[in-house]
Amino acid sequence: MPAPRFKGTRLEGMLKAPLRRCQGCGEAVIWAVTDNNRRMPVNATLAVKGVGNLVLWYLVDDQERPIGQQRVSSALPDYVGPLWISHFATCSKAGLFRRSQAIRGETP
Repeated sequence: MPAPRFKGTRLEGMLKAPLRRCQGCGEAVIWAVTDNNRRMPVNATLAVKGVGNLVLWYLVDDQERPIGQQRVSSALPDYVGPLWISHFATCSKAGLFRRSQAIRGETP
């Protein structure tokens, strides 16, 4: 079996990951895995031009089927494809999910 290939971000790539709802604000999010193997919520809608800084991508096998989880990385400065934004940057309830506040028992 050939080695998996990288598949760059495509609009239909968003559909490879199931949409979920944020437990804080209820907005649609895509859960992706960062370069550090941590799960990160990403807004399910494309970022407004000039605002987004993330690229969604996934690996595919030789028959173009996605393998593994949706991945997210920071966009390089010369990247010209669709951009996304972390849901933590736009969620009105993001403070509920900050680890340091949760550990101390603080409420936003």
